[in-house]
Amino acid sequence: DTVSTSVLSDGRFEVYLSQKLGQSFSGTGDILVSYVTAAIVSGDDIFTATKKACTFIEKAIRLTVSENEITPYRAEGVYFEKLLGNSLL
Repeated sequence: DTVSTSVLSDGRFEVYLSQKLGQSFSGTGDILVSYVTAAIVSGDDIFTATKKACTFIEKAIRLTVSENEITPYRAEGVYFEKLLGNSLL
């Protein structure tokens, strides 16, 4: 299974695919928007910013899954804090 994120800007359309890791996680949309906004403010275009955000979220989900039992829905969100020092943008 995959999860897709789509971007349309100035007539250009791109889709970014990530592996779905077995469950849903609360807050990943908030992380996506926050990351994309910060990356754009730092000088990235929307496409680069979105690709980076998707990569970051996938890493956070992998970290969360590796440290926890998989459940159908994880309301507590993902462990992204450990990744914040790793050259985000």
